[in-house]
Amino acid sequence: MKYFIFCLFLPVVLYAQQMPPCFRDLQTNFFSYEVMSGAFFLYNVHQSDWQPLYQAVQSNAALVPSIVQAKAARKIPNPLYPFQPQVAVQILLEAEFEIFAGVMRNYQSTQLYINDSLIRQMFNYIRERQNDRIARCLGLRPI
Repeated sequence: MKYFIFCLFLPVVLYAQQMPPCFRDLQTNFFSYEVMSGAFFLYNVHQSDWQPLYQAVQSNAALVPSIVQAKAARKIPNPLYPFQPQVAVQILLEAEFEIFAGVMRNYQSTQLYINDSLIRQMFNYIRERQNDRIARCLGLRPI
């Protein structure tokens, strides 16, 4: 029985050891208020919508690690074990976009018109502001 339990948790332990701590941090701290407000300013989101949008994204960002794990588990081999930085960052960015786009699509405001093109443009702006951080974390050239 102990052997069975050990075998169940071994992949989790190995997974945790393989993933750089900065990657875990990127999963939950990708969206900063400064970067998001820059995107909102650039793409003419009314300032009264900034804080509610930021808070909604931050609330949903807690889901990113589980989204990343689920997406990685569907790939063979799982790019999180052993850790494959280039594939892992693609999965991370997909998960971050899902969170951002979901919040933006669901947010209702009389002053805010959001379409998919605008969502993609704002996310690309945010992602570009994170390129150096991602590259430093994973030892990659900036995306």
